[in-house]
Amino acid sequence: MRILITSFGPFNNFKTNPSNQIMEIVREKTKLFSPKNNYYEFETIDVSWSSVSKFINEKKDGLYDLIIHLGVATNENKMRIEIMGRNVQSGNDVENIKPNENQIIKNASDLKTNIPMEILNDFVSKNDFIELSHNAGSFLCNYIYFKSLYAFKKNSLVLFIHTADNQNKPKSPNLEYQADKIFNLIEILTNKNNHKNNSLTIS
Repeated sequence: MRILITSFGPFNNFKTNPSNQIMEIVREKTKLFSPKNNYYEFETIDVSWSSVSKFINEKKDGLYDLIIHLGVATNENKMRIEIMGRNVQSGNDVENIKPNENQIIKNASDLKTNIPMEILNDFVSKNDFIELSHNAGSFLCNYIYFKSLYAFKKNSLVLFIHTADNQNKPKSPNLEYQADKIFNLIEILTNKNNHKNNSLTIS
């Protein structure tokens, strides 16, 4: 099973992006605890429109079973599992570039994750510091989510997780906790026996 996990690099006041720190902890966990037949790729992406577009283009021929994107939710106490990639884009990136158009793809509809909601609802119900969200914003977190769903949804399960902002919100869960939860979700999604009638298949 091929699994791709991404995070973002530094931006604004985040000299170290929490999503990147969490991804690195997840990376170490996969080395210790994941089945040997799971193959992982990890990638840190610059917080720029061009870097995300380049990433999507480079991975478009990749055959991944599961793609999980991570990005920090500024000033948020909880982790957010994003359900929807919205066809909107705005904001200046680290290169001080902003999109010329409000829509990512002209006249396209918003795109919903293809991971079964039964799994996500059950997972969130068991974790107090995680919630579901239908609004990933309009900046690069939403951009990579929408572009990934548009490019990979037919062949891969795709999800975006906003990590909590432990740098600005001291009551938010720590990095290790957040990495544990993400790793637990990956285990659920890659273990067909954990949820009856659910598996990593695209319907």
